Amino acid sequence: MPLFCRIGPILVTACFISAAAAQTGRPAASDALANTQPELQPQALTQAPQGGRAVWSLYWENDGAIKPNHETDRHYTNGARIVMSAQHQWADDLARWMPLAPAQGDDLGVAAFYSVAQLIFTPDNIEKPAARRPDDRGYAGWLYFSVGLERASESIADRVDLKLGVIGPSSLAEQAQQNVHDIFDPNREPIGWDDQLDDRFAIDLDVNRRWKFNIDNDDTDNVDIEFIPEMGFTVGTVHDHLMVGATLRIGSPFLPSDFGAGRLEAPTTALAYPSGEADANENLSWSLYGRVEGRAVLRNDLLKSVDPEDFFGSVQVGVTFLIANNLTIGYSQTWFSQEYKTQIANDSIAAVTVTWSYAY
Repeated sequence: MPLFCRIGPILVTACFISAAAAQTGRPAASDALANTQPELQPQALTQAPQGGRAVWSLYWENDGAIKPNHETDRHYTNGARIVMSAQHQWADDLARWMPLAPAQGDDLGVAAFYSVAQLIFTPDNIEKPAARRPDDRGYAGWLYFSVGLERASESIADRVDLKLGVIGPSSLAEQAQQNVHDIFDPNREPIGWDDQLDDRFAIDLDVNRRWKFNIDNDDTDNVDIEFIPEMGFTVGTVHDHLMVGATLRIGSPFLPSDFGAGRLEAPTTALAYPSGEADANENLSWSLYGRVEGRAVLRNDLLKSVDPEDFFGSVQVGVTFLIANNLTIGYSQTWFSQEYKTQIANDSIAAVTVTWSYAY
């Protein structure tokens, strides 16, 4: 029996259990440091009221279908992730062990999130094997379930994301790409999936810290500007790398109380009140942002057939719209540096995000 057939029911069941658990969670977004001696209980949280916030998010990244420019079908060609986030008592308890040291008096919040994702990677010239370079990257797919935790104060956020899944035929990447091409691009049949990476168990742990600085102190212009630097690392059987990055964003009439627009690798959690306040009510707001990231790469198992570059960078620009204080729609493009040493052209992707946030 294929590996996916064995783990698939477990992943699906876990998602339904997680969604149901959100109905009994409690919020941590308004938790404050307990009024105790800091040296005795520096991470203690006060009892929060019942009720909370949940978030459902969809992230879709593609290198051709949703880009008005530079359409391709190669390398990192498609990614999709569905994420559910809510606030739970167990998340509060576990977050005490996270390395967050908020400023004295900062409110603390804790949220858990769960997701299912599939990433698809291909060589260039997918329909013309004879034109394909022998030193190009090979076919690969990665299907994973993840569970994560985010803990944030007003100015600092820590995120831990554990991804468990499979690389290889059981990722169903071949079937996904072929079905899409059969419907939308029948003249370009992907050829070569028989040589994709073999089935293997895959696990990654992402750890990230972000800081947020408000650099617009004028409250009369209905414009907010924020600077959000970050750093982190990933360890596992798929990736080992160190990363640093920074985001600059501007929004009106307000910015959400998150730490940057959600993306596939860093989804929005239930800590993000869309309007920045639990009781705010606005029909429409917008934000523009730019983000840069650099990575020191130690391992990339999805590049098994080629030699990865030691350093890898990206630049992202995007826009988000918040509608009726619950629905957020975003669009962005990301440009990448060369990912492996024999790569002959840089790549880019576009991303569409849809997030629904609600109180319960």
